[in-house]
Amino acid sequence: MENTEKLLPREKLLRLGVHSLDNVELLALILGSGTKGKSVFEVSREIVAQLSHKGSLPTLKELLR
Repeated sequence: MENTEKLLPREKLLRLGVHSLDNVELLALILGSGTKGKSVFEVSREIVAQLSHKGSLPTLKELLR
């Protein structure tokens, strides 16, 4: 059996379906790319963390910190 932990989100989506993705992976796929100095996964983790703590969408200023 293949180790699915090493699959990138797009590969994981295609092989295992959308339900196999966690929130960070799903958001990373939607965003497609990060910002200068931050990978798409870093940005995705920050957004998910902000949403889980604040319960609302972060501002652009908060995301660019």
